[in-house]
Amino acid sequence: MLRITSRHWIFTFFWRPLCLLSVLLIAICFIITPVKANEIGLENKIKAAFLANFMLYVENREKDKDVRYLCLYDKEKFGKFIHQVVEEKNKKYNNLIVNISYISLDQPVDYCHAVFISSIDTQFINLKDFPKDILTIGEVPGFLLSGGMINFFIEDDSVYFAINLDVMNRRGVLLSSQLLKLARINKNNM
Repeated sequence: MLRITSRHWIFTFFWRPLCLLSVLLIAICFIITPVKANEIGLENKIKAAFLANFMLYVENREKDKDVRYLCLYDKEKFGKFIHQVVEEKNKKYNNLIVNISYISLDQPVDYCHAVFISSIDTQFINLKDFPKDILTIGEVPGFLLSGGMINFFIEDDSVYFAINLDVMNRRGVLLSSQLLKLARINKNNM
């Protein structure tokens, strides 16, 4: 015959549910945290789509026209989303292959057709040192004034881009007239 003591009753009644509740709360924290870490904001998804489309409409006079390299300094910025967008573009346009390359500040960028410089890396990069025929794309105020060619900006909760045609012409980068129609030209010293 089993005898229930007051200690056993207290342990059973209070301790077990408290342990189960603690384990449940810890499990919820581990489940929710990775989801938040992997989310890519809508703004970055729009920028990633723009970058993939830029690759279709940019020409570098000195570089291969069938394969294009989009180089990114910030590997975390767009996550896997940029790869999905580029993969869809590669399927749609059989005659053009876009490759994504992640680079660090000390690597050469000569092979790149376009380079996206995130807000984190802008302070470490001198655009005047870039090879002549690379499209430079940024996202900070003043990027066009410092020698950048395309700059993303937010206005009325929408993502837009501005273009510095003078720099593009001097550096030998050509954009399609279709893309130029969507851009703002040198707006507000971006």
